[in-house]
This record gives sequence, C-alpha cells and structure tokens, in this order.
Amino acid sequence: MTTAREYDYLYTRFSEWVRMQKELDSRSERIRAYNVDFVWSQEDTGKWMLIEEKCRMSEPKAGQWAALKRLDTAIHDPDYCGLHLIQFEREYPDDGGRIYIDKKEVTKEELIKFLRFGKKFTEKDWLDV
Repeated sequence: MTTAREYDYLYTRFSEWVRMQKELDSRSERIRAYNVDFVWSQEDTGKWMLIEEKCRMSEPKAGQWAALKRLDTAIHDPDYCGLHLIQFEREYPDDGGRIYIDKKEVTKEELIKFLRFGKKFTEKDWLDV
C-alpha cells in the first residue's frame, strides 16, 4: 500500500493563485500546464516510468498528448521504462470494469505485475495519435 497523498494537486493554493494571474492567462498568453499522473519507480532497481491514468475510457486531450510525447522523447535514462496509458472502463481495477494498458486489455493481476515492473508493454501506438 502506498502512503496517503498529502494534498490534491488540483486544489493547491499555488494552482489557485496561478489561475488568478492575468499575466498567465492561458488564452491570451498561450501558456499551458499539464500534469503527469504518476512518476512510478522501483527503488531497488532504479527502474521508473511515467503513467497517465484515464477513467471511463477517456483519452488525453490533444495538448496533453503533445506534452506527454515531448516529455517521453526527451528522456534518455537507461532505467526509464517509458510512458504508459492506463485506462479504466469505469473508475478503478476493482469496480468490475475492463482495464487497459497502452490500449491492450489486461487483467487486474497483469496490471499489478506491470506496476511491479514484471510485464513490459513496448508498443506505444497510442502516442502516435
């Protein structure tokens, strides 16, 4: 079990402050900010990956796609295991919905194995959209 999150990034005081600054207006200044849902790492091996999670089979929006692709291609660390999209048909693995990693349906057990760096998903066709 992971430790409880200390705050919700969507509701930090900083994110509220940023949204109120007219000099940082996303429309007039064309500034965009995106988050990565998980920087997932295994401390003993040094392996790590980026994970984008989407519920109800949603997809990253176009701007987020571009930002994720840019980040993924900029990383040249040999311990980096890639950027992966985890989608849930509903909300999470135990709610009876289907689970997908990089557009491939998997079982809950395969998801756990993947998150333990035991199963590789190398085709990232979803990044080419």
